[in-house]
Amino acid sequence: MSFKYYNEYMPSLNSMAAQLFDIKGRIKERYVKFKKQNSHEYPYKVIKLEKDCFNLEELLTLYSKEELKTIIEYLEVDILKNSKKSMLVSELSNEIIKKFKLFLELINEDMYYFIESLQGLQKIPSNKINNQNSFINYLIERGLLFCCFIGNEEVFVMPKELQDIFKNVDYYKFKKTTKLNTCICKMGRGILYYYGVVDEYDFNKLYKIMINNYKEGFLDKKVSFPHIRDIDSLNGKDTERIDEIFKNYACYDSQVEIVQFDDDFYRFYYADHSVAYPYNTYIKQNNMKDIEFVELSCNDLLKGQMTDSCAKKKMSQYLSNNFNVSLLEAELIVDEWSWYEKNDMDFRIYVDLILEQLNCADVAEINTMLSFCFSNFMNDIIKWRLKGHTLKQLTQKERGEFQESVNPNPEGKTGRNAPCPCGSGKKYKKCCGK
Repeated sequence: MSFKYYNEYMPSLNSMAAQLFDIKGRIKERYVKFKKQNSHEYPYKVIKLEKDCFNLEELLTLYSKEELKTIIEYLEVDILKNSKKSMLVSELSNEIIKKFKLFLELINEDMYYFIESLQGLQKIPSNKINNQNSFINYLIERGLLFCCFIGNEEVFVMPKELQDIFKNVDYYKFKKTTKLNTCICKMGRGILYYYGVVDEYDFNKLYKIMINNYKEGFLDKKVSFPHIRDIDSLNGKDTERIDEIFKNYACYDSQVEIVQFDDDFYRFYYADHSVAYPYNTYIKQNNMKDIEFVELSCNDLLKGQMTDSCAKKKMSQYLSNNFNVSLLEAELIVDEWSWYEKNDMDFRIYVDLILEQLNCADVAEINTMLSFCFSNFMNDIIKWRLKGHTLKQLTQKERGEFQESVNPNPEGKTGRNAPCPCGSGKKYKKCCGK
């Protein structure tokens, strides 16, 4: 499994270091990098096929011995790397088949539909699956998919043995499993949307309690780190499987990253893909001793409408109505703006980057917009430094004005006839509540 290592430094606006390089250009460059991080990068050289070849061992043989060793590392299997190449290919082929069977038990619906799209096709033109770069990389890294040149055409090939395994799975059981896995992945992804960066130990404890609430139907029950610190780790086959589901998801989905910090090689952390500086964000959170992480329920994570969604929509509509930008352009500007805010960038630095895109020279109009922005947008954006809270929520709590939404069911349990929170449109009793 690969990790990203972080230990960053960003000087403050008025520091001497800030005068030595362009901070505004630096954070813009970071944002552009974030937007482009899904670019397609093949982990191995593209195989050139002289003839049609769809057998797993034959495809593996076309890799060099060093490339085969890399696949062994990604699969985390016990194979002697110093063996002859022919032995490596034979043993690795067997391990890939075993791993693929296990992999199918852990995937979510998005990965399921992607693999399904590869079935029955010996060669898949690369331009047919351009928007699934993280999935492609994950499968290629583990020898489950191969990128080949046949003549002048770039194609993807899934070995026949793996296609046969997929074709012979119990369809209805498989669909039920992937549906539950999707909810598990969505909740883990939601936790990171609010918290930004969480160390693996705390994440797994909170995550398992949330999944347990989900299975028991307590979908509105609020949970946060204070609730889990005195709880022993949940163990058992189901909880181990939950760990594996999300760890695999973090490897094949571009929305989540597994990171380590230079000063701590013994632990790893889950991070939302939007976090520009995971190390800095984690340190800032630890320094906010007087603030607890925002409490979350299963419904908060599954409903699709996050706390700051309305604020983003309102700001996009304002820009579209008052400036010479389309609604789509306004949404892109607001996405960038919220990225700066969630990452705790200095407003004095990035504000010019936003104003440049609005192409407006009227000072009064800009001041009016900024006034609207502070009242209706920036104070309603989730801040990772503030542990998932918005500035407005914390201000209201200090004044004693903040009230949690009243839950008609104080136990937080979803009724059997209520709509299922997974979004299927079915009643809970006929969907996830079976």
